[in-house]
Amino acid sequence: MNKTRYAWARAFPSLFIPVYAFNRSTGQMEWMIFHDITGWVATRDKSVNKIQWYEFMMWRSDGRPAGHPTFSLVLYNHKVKNYLQGQGQYLVNTSDFDPTTTINAIRTATDEDAVKKQTQKLLEKALVHSGNQPGTPAYMKSTYHEFCALTFFKQYIHHLDLDVFLTGSLAEFHEYYLRLLLAKYVAQLSPPPPNLDPQSILSNDDSFSLAVQTYKHIVTHYLASKEEIWSAFMYGPVYGLSGGALVNEFAKSRGAIHYHMVGQMRSQCLDEVAAALKEFSLEISNAMDNLHSFIEANYDRTVHGEQNPASCFSGESLKVREAFCNSINGGDVAWKNYTDTVRTAQNICSKEVARALESHFGVHAMHTGNPPQDLLKPGGNALPASNYRGTEVEMQTSRDVRERRELKHPKFRREKNLFERSANFCNHCGSHTCSGYCWKVTTQVRRFNEETDSDVPAAKRFTRMKGGVEQEFVKYEESDCRMHFGTKLLYDASGEGNLTGGKPRNVKGELVHDDNGLPKFNAIRNHPRILQETYGFNAYGANNDFQFMLKCKCGYELLDEFGVEWYENYANNLVAAGWIGLEHFNGNHIAMRYLTSYQCKGNENSHDFAKMVEELIERYSNDEANLEKTIRSLMARCMSDVTKGSSVPRDQAEYILSSGKLKRSSEGSTRKTSVTNIRLSEIAGAVAVVEGDASDMVPPDEEGNADKSFTWSNITDRYKKRPDDLEDENLYRYVVYHWKPGKETIPQFFGYPDRCSWPLREDYSQWMLTFFKPWRNDISELKGGYDTFKEALEEYYLQRNTQLPGRNFPETIRAEIWRHKRKQKPVNTDESGLVGDGDISTPSDETNRQIAANDEAENSALIAEAAAVDGGVVDDDDEGAGLEDTLFQSLRTNVPADWNWSYRYDESKTHALTDHAKKYYADKNAAIINGANSTNDEPPELFDPELHKPENAKTE
Repeated sequence: MNKTRYAWARAFPSLFIPVYAFNRSTGQMEWMIFHDITGWVATRDKSVNKIQWYEFMMWRSDGRPAGHPTFSLVLYNHKVKNYLQGQGQYLVNTSDFDPTTTINAIRTATDEDAVKKQTQKLLEKALVHSGNQPGTPAYMKSTYHEFCALTFFKQYIHHLDLDVFLTGSLAEFHEYYLRLLLAKYVAQLSPPPPNLDPQSILSNDDSFSLAVQTYKHIVTHYLASKEEIWSAFMYGPVYGLSGGALVNEFAKSRGAIHYHMVGQMRSQCLDEVAAALKEFSLEISNAMDNLHSFIEANYDRTVHGEQNPASCFSGESLKVREAFCNSINGGDVAWKNYTDTVRTAQNICSKEVARALESHFGVHAMHTGNPPQDLLKPGGNALPASNYRGTEVEMQTSRDVRERRELKHPKFRREKNLFERSANFCNHCGSHTCSGYCWKVTTQVRRFNEETDSDVPAAKRFTRMKGGVEQEFVKYEESDCRMHFGTKLLYDASGEGNLTGGKPRNVKGELVHDDNGLPKFNAIRNHPRILQETYGFNAYGANNDFQFMLKCKCGYELLDEFGVEWYENYANNLVAAGWIGLEHFNGNHIAMRYLTSYQCKGNENSHDFAKMVEELIERYSNDEANLEKTIRSLMARCMSDVTKGSSVPRDQAEYILSSGKLKRSSEGSTRKTSVTNIRLSEIAGAVAVVEGDASDMVPPDEEGNADKSFTWSNITDRYKKRPDDLEDENLYRYVVYHWKPGKETIPQFFGYPDRCSWPLREDYSQWMLTFFKPWRNDISELKGGYDTFKEALEEYYLQRNTQLPGRNFPETIRAEIWRHKRKQKPVNTDESGLVGDGDISTPSDETNRQIAANDEAENSALIAEAAAVDGGVVDDDDEGAGLEDTLFQSLRTNVPADWNWSYRYDESKTHALTDHAKKYYADKNAAIINGANSTNDEPPELFDPELHKPENAKTE
């Protein structure tokens, strides 16, 4: 599809119909095929940009390419395959691996042989390189890291937290304004489509549905535009949304586009919530201090063991403390005092939070219709304790809801029936029905019952001593709704297929915490399946979700008032109480890890790359037909497998090909750079160094301008030469405020061990100090009289300077160190698809080895992406542009001063490329003019031009 003339016209003749037109190159009327990038009647003066051609085809004036059922899928696959194969061969060409190495050599190599290790390493890098291409398994992983860098920037520099999580979709078969847009689009097509006309789209539902299914690029861009409009006219002015990061996603089932957004808010409501949470957190901390005083006074290591209950911070920390209190005289009183204090404070806080959220944003889970005729089936039969209305004949079925056609009517047509409209919207968009995605399967245990468990296989039975008696138990699987609408039922008697009981009734709003310890508000509820939403829900016209992240934003205030030591004890107390997210920076961490992971879910974890590569090498090497092939063929197969794994729905293919963006950020993109330097003399293999040396710097150019490329050596050189008035500015803040005058730069450093552990590691400590503690000439200054960076960081991370922000260690990283110090359980991100990447506990040596291997591979891909942006070839928002030439931009800052530029120079080849080009184009022109084929296997022409000239046509 790249080199065969008229390849696309041969594959899709209905999209490239020959046109009898005047050929300027020959001065005659001829049959010509337009718009095929692989062929034209003459040699093109310049090559066609493939990215622009993809976009042109999607927006072609006749609409046929976009409306074709398979063309966009083939074109997208071709785009991804070309990009990935180019990346794979580039890696082979620039590695220190012999490209002539045969598969047989790899097959016969031992596990410790350098050949096998290099092969494994090379293919792992190739898989991570695929993260630069939208739609590949590694792409969203890269997006996750970028969003984490953006979130850290906002928290550290501007003290802005993640306040809200937004999800929006499109009811594409009901959207009134989409209908108008599709009618206008079809009216502009030339020639018009034979099976659609604008009037039928407006008046006939079947025609409208056909237009939606035909022109996917219009539908997907409509939602992307709607989201931007709503951000500007609803989310901002009404809710106070001030910024955020967004990902467009496509449902795996039918490809429907929807978006996930995390953002920051400026809102009096959330300020009132934060004030209430602050008082609640202080009450919990004080109550826990009193409980710990009792424990410390009664704890005896010789009697109660090595583990002091007061220092337990696992998921069972409260149970450990309760068990200890129950074993000590007077402990029941101490425990009751603690629980009563917390319960009272929680009730007070619940009232304040409910008042704020209900009065400002109308947060509720109330069905506003008249019972029973406006309510949905089934009723609340599965939750008898909630006293819901049971299922009644008059209640609506899902078919009844659709036949009311509420979403097809714009609001201006329903101004006299807004109450009815609200009830209909609640049924159509505001109720939850569990699907296959919802089910979260867990293994449970119950005591064996001879009547009901006789057919349970032996593999699921086991015995256990309980109370001195051996008892038999059974393992079974239980499915629960991820959205907390209940446990899966065997059937739904109403026939609606709602296989959960729903959520219990709430007569008043209450504050609880989720599995990660993050505060959560349960609003007043009168129906088991209604979604908890704000008052703006009905105005959107489709499914949309607006979830507030409730956090106590008093961290900076409490640190200034009481100091770091007090704050560590305060944070420990909240962790022990199970309210982990009440602590400001822990709450930020949980929200960031979970929400950014959820945004970027559904993609493979980079920690699986090593296993994938190992299986690929074994499978390819065991095929006898491949033994004489080289590493290049193995690389091609590797990237081909990635291409197969990046299959996308047609909606996504057309959206990307027509210039749609999968990710957006109000802050723009990060500036990526590796802290690993690469010298030109070592181009065959990257060499990691700890810091850039001044001798590595490229001197100013002829005009005296210093090298402005965003590389680690340039950054450190400029930082060392900063003015004296910036002496107390750390490197991170220097890059943010002073790299580009008048504009903040968001750095994303990589290539260093960024995963925390306790005790602190020397390499991790070195880089944290390098980024966040001011230094001048050499990083050895950062030790400050200590022998190791580890010791220096142990002192520095506990310091806080309110007068000099550049000497403040980031609170979010300090909180992360504390999490590992107390061996706190990691954030549960099981719904995100990034388990193990989003948040991990202090890793083992084997895990560290796997992490290091994957980090090294990931860094090589990030270098390529950063170099492309820095070289000016790719815009910050450009996704998937070629990177091969621009990679050398990242190497030019490390040219040795004594480099011999005449090395391997051959003067006889000075004009070789020019001569080859002249001969190549001369042969091509001759072949076209003379109609001769240069090779015997040139494919036949599409048609005989002479036979099909209009003047040669004959009538009967």
